[in-house]
Amino acid sequence: MDNKFRGILAGLSDYTPVGSGDRDLLVEARAVSAIAAIRNVLRLIEDTYDEETSADLTKRLINAARTGDEEKFRRKTRQLRKERQREKGK
Repeated sequence: MDNKFRGILAGLSDYTPVGSGDRDLLVEARAVSAIAAIRNVLRLIEDTYDEETSADLTKRLINAARTGDEEKFRRKTRQLRKERQREKGK
């Protein structure tokens, strides 16, 4: 995905209607969307990785969502990719 398209998506996701009288609905809709996305990622993690790796990634994902710091999650996924590439190279 190119940067221009990502910028458009970020702009759309950050869009808040001016004068919107019910920000509670906006918060609710975004939360429901985020929860659904996280649930889908958790299923994907379970289907993709062994039990130990899945548990580790799940913990990292939840902590990243809680703290707003995704770097530990990214570091683990990079490590997994490198391991997979090494296995393919054998």
